[in-house]
Amino acid sequence: MASSVLGCRSRSWNDNRRSRRKDPGTPRRVGLNLQLVYVDTNVLIALIEEKQREVLSLFYGAAEGKISFVTSEISLAEVLVKPLEMGRSDLVAAYSELLTNEPSLRTVAISREILRRSAELRSTLGGKLPDAVHVASALETRCRVLVSNDLRLRCPQELARLCVEEAEKELL
Repeated sequence: MASSVLGCRSRSWNDNRRSRRKDPGTPRRVGLNLQLVYVDTNVLIALIEEKQREVLSLFYGAAEGKISFVTSEISLAEVLVKPLEMGRSDLVAAYSELLTNEPSLRTVAISREILRRSAELRSTLGGKLPDAVHVASALETRCRVLVSNDLRLRCPQELARLCVEEAEKELL
């Protein structure tokens, strides 16, 4: 069953874009500028704890230079809750390593601009503050795509949300 039938796709990441490329679904590279793709916390959890095949594939693609990832510092606070509750120092170390030393994943600080934009997004789209921080961080870093398996996550029109399965198919 196609993931768009399951409701993963909020809209195609390149719906509003005209392209002369033969395959407009592939990431556009200009010089050394890779496509920046924002990843939600649930993608990081799927990578570290679940070893989800599609997420591993995305990170292998990033290691090969096909895409580059961005996430917010708030991801650290979100991913550490369960490992700390369970006393899993191995997971705490794995997440800390991922968010500080992974070359294909840039972690952005939560600035006043991001906080203000988060408030604006919540006023128009609703949702929880952490989700608004993720969306605002994606917009501030000029990402056009946000990868998340959270179907409740709402994005403005200029930011397409793809579930992991779609991201693997469309971005690699």
